[in-house]
Amino acid sequence: MKKLGFCEVFTIEREYQAGVLEITILVKLENIALLGVTKLPPKLIGGKGIESYSFMPVQKNAIGALQFAKYNPVSGTILFEEVIPYDICEANSLGGWSEFNDLTEEDEKAFDLILDGIVGVSYKAKKVSKQVVNGINYRFQAEAKGVYPGAKPYNAVVSAHIAPDGTIDTVAIF
Repeated sequence: MKKLGFCEVFTIEREYQAGVLEITILVKLENIALLGVTKLPPKLIGGKGIESYSFMPVQKNAIGALQFAKYNPVSGTILFEEVIPYDICEANSLGGWSEFNDLTEEDEKAFDLILDGIVGVSYKAKKVSKQVVNGINYRFQAEAKGVYPGAKPYNAVVSAHIAPDGTIDTVAIF
């Protein structure tokens, strides 16, 4: 059984064959939330592409599980994969993520720095989870809203790494 820290985001990838009527579906989630799905198209016509699923545990000191299946809409057949179990550990273990907390003034400055230059969507941070590594990994729960008339707000997760010298190494928005 794989161990996960509470609030630790993880990704699972699945290959798909372009042109084949087979759909990957998530059929089981226990104590784990699906944050988003990214589909990378095949590099060649008729080739294989990648679907990336991002998850985060939502219950600490629990057993989590997820399961995928392949569905063929023409034949109606479903091929179930094995259930993947996870041991969700307490937060704040060495190198682990903290729980989501209210933002400090320092967190707000980091959030503004991370999103500097991003246009088209406005973000308002609600909570933050941090992991101290060589620098700090940040994960913000935020409210996002397109900057056009009638745009509706939606939830987003903004994650980034800020190195000890203050440079931003990576930014991901789910």
